[in-house]
Amino acid sequence: MSDYELGRDLQDLRSRLERLEHGCDCHGRHGPGHHGRPEQPSAWPGRPVPYEPSAGFVVHSTEVGVDVEKKPILWKAEKAFKTPPVFAGLLGFGPHYQFDSAQMVTWGCQPEPLILYVTWNGGGTEEFYRLANQSFSKMRVMDPNTGVTSAKCIYSAQLIASGRGQFANFNYPPPSFFGTMRSSGGAALGYFGSYIDVKCHDNKPFNIFKDFDPGLYDLISGGTWYLTGGNIDRC
Repeated sequence: MSDYELGRDLQDLRSRLERLEHGCDCHGRHGPGHHGRPEQPSAWPGRPVPYEPSAGFVVHSTEVGVDVEKKPILWKAEKAFKTPPVFAGLLGFGPHYQFDSAQMVTWGCQPEPLILYVTWNGGGTEEFYRLANQSFSKMRVMDPNTGVTSAKCIYSAQLIASGRGQFANFNYPPPSFFGTMRSSGGAALGYFGSYIDVKCHDNKPFNIFKDFDPGLYDLISGGTWYLTGGNIDRC
């Protein structure tokens, strides 16, 4: 059995178990007026409205992370420099920011790609979406104008939908990415994350940036993460 088939069957089993644990609550929750239908009152303000059937479900992934079998890529700037303004902006710095004493460590990730599967209520399991070309980095820079050092961790991937389904309009809680910065011994040194939204034909960058205490930079030796799922509508 291939890794693809093993991962698919594992997620199918976890999906079935999760549905049993929740009393077979395997239907999607949709917000008011979904597909032109009238609004439905909610018994609890701010809580989901009564639901209508979705087509399938995605359970959360197992915990994965950096590829510890491969050496990370080390990079260190020889002198102060400026990046193009768009890149400085993506990293959360101003367009005129000058990087000094900049250094970065980048790891590959496993599995590559990371694939999540949808289990259809009518039977069958298919790929839902994948995160491809993944990397996890830590970065430390100093602002020469202030002498202040800052540090960030960065998860980067390309999110590619299979075109078979999309997250239902209402999932509670919303599908998310939960990451942990780890020491060489596996201790948690910080957390990062983001909500995930997948539409039928998505093919887009998926990036997460998180500031952390620069004093932890030398202690961080990688990261792990897992993804939560939710109810799925067919495309």
